Amino acid sequence: MIYELRIYYTIPGKLMALNDRFDKHLLKIWERFEIKPVGFWTTFFGEYKKPCITC
Repeated sequence: MIYELRIYYTIPGKLMALNDRFDKHLLKIWERFEIKPVGFWTTFFGEYKKPCITC
């Protein structure tokens, strides 16, 4: 089994829009290719506290 770590950075104020995009679009696309996400984490870190989603 192969695992892949993906990190998606957003501009301030757009984190919820990215969450919605995953929920409504990307997960369905991933299912077609048999990609099964293990989990999603939302973090704020760094000097500018960049919002991101890690999956």
